[in-house]
Amino acid sequence: MTPGIYTSKSVCFAYDWSSVAKIYPLWVAQYPNYEETGFLSEPWTDGWDFGAWSSPLIFQYTGTGRIPGYGGHLDLDLFYGMKIQTAFLGSLMAHSSVPALRRAFTQRAYSPTSTRSW
Repeated sequence: MTPGIYTSKSVCFAYDWSSVAKIYPLWVAQYPNYEETGFLSEPWTDGWDFGAWSSPLIFQYTGTGRIPGYGGHLDLDLFYGMKIQTAFLGSLMAHSSVPALRRAFTQRAYSPTSTRSW
């Protein structure tokens, strides 16, 4: 599995990532605010592109997420890869010590109805 680059969206424009973006996928974080939220299939984004990347593989849309069965805040993300990649990530989450995290990942990580082409 190829490692990726994790950064805030603003950093996508702070450097010349063109050589990196050809090899490594992007996991980008961008939050509209710090209000608590649950799962969002179409989270807010500023509408700008992602610099040298055509799109992110993973989009983190909050750091104050909430899911049933877990009492604290969580980062919530959307994964735009292929279903087979989700199966691999799901197997990693199966080892999580937090049952609610395992359930949330397997229920929501892959959206076959997404209209985005990543």
